Amino acid sequence: MFGYNISRFDYLIKFDILPIKVKLNILSTEYNLPYELYSFINEMKQCYTPEIIHTKCKPLFIHEFVLSKLKMEG
Repeated sequence: MFGYNISRFDYLIKFDILPIKVKLNILSTEYNLPYELYSFINEMKQCYTPEIIHTKCKPLFIHEFVLSKLKMEG
């Protein structure tokens, strides 16, 4: 998006687990991302993240099993 390509390796090394504001600052410093896009990018992230989680993140049987077992054991 916006013409920026970040490799999986770079993402894991530079961006993974950082807050969005820090990620945007790195993109501005290293990739010349305009500061004016910050609010738009943040809005889009807030809009699409719940949708992506809902459609792509499904519990695995083992997770459901462990949670059920924990609930039964108190």
